[in-house]
Amino acid sequence: VQRVYDNVNNLNKRVTDQFQKALDQISDVLGKIQTRADTAKANGKDISEVETAISKANDALSVAKTAVASQAGKVYDFQITSDTTLKTDVGATRETLHADLVKVRDAVKAVRELVYQAAVTLGKIQGVDELKPPTNQ
Repeated sequence: VQRVYDNVNNLNKRVTDQFQKALDQISDVLGKIQTRADTAKANGKDISEVETAISKANDALSVAKTAVASQAGKVYDFQITSDTTLKTDVGATRETLHADLVKVRDAVKAVRELVYQAAVTLGKIQGVDELKPPTNQ
């Protein structure tokens, strides 16, 4: 039982670390999208739709980061009632972990989708790839 306990909690740590790494990468991509959008705006392009998409992505990113941090802080204990129900009790804890990780995964996926939508929206702006950042003189 101790080995299963350790495995369940190590799994939670490993998966939440992966989610955090994914969110860091998504955040970097969102930063690049924001920089390109700022360049487009400085060159007179209408980026109102992009700003809305970036705002939604930032909101979802905050929610997902909170969810990952909350999940990382959880410790899963087994509530064992008797030797005969040991397998069922351990299984219930594992199912709880799985359900919690699915919720966090869905939050991370939502952020990824919103960042993708922001990138697509930015890409629809005519000539955005040829724009150069304005020089401050």
